[in-house]
Amino acid sequence: MSYDLYFIKREPGQSWDDALKAREEALEAHEEGHEDDPPLDVEAWDRIVSRARGVLGEIDLFENPPVWEITHEATGIQLGYCEGQWNITAPYWTHGEDAAHVVRTMRALAPIVEQETGLECYDPQHERPLADIEPGDTACAVAMFEHVAKMLGSA
Repeated sequence: MSYDLYFIKREPGQSWDDALKAREEALEAHEEGHEDDPPLDVEAWDRIVSRARGVLGEIDLFENPPVWEITHEATGIQLGYCEGQWNITAPYWTHGEDAAHVVRTMRALAPIVEQETGLECYDPQHERPLADIEPGDTACAVAMFEHVAKMLGSA
């Protein structure tokens, strides 16, 4: 289980619900073998990696098409491109201020992906675009980390 941020292409005037449905349909089509992954823009990937280092510091890279992934070992944050989709994820293994730090770091990475890909970030845990969430407000996200930790018996 992880805290996730999705990146979605929304057409002008398209609702978030419709954009999320299109994302799911694209994933299903890929899983069923009906659709190939769109090619990764390698130049954008290189810029994302460089800028992510500025936020995270030391990172591990996995570049084995069709999977491209940045991993930050200290926080567990992963930023990646797979099956034609961009995501940022972090495991629910932190609590309190450490969880708030992870969320702030994820939110610092999100604009990098948005700027380099033209996609919009969506927080499915809160069912809202990241742009509609106050950057410093981590209380709801930390509560999610705490809730999952209790469910898993690790709190």
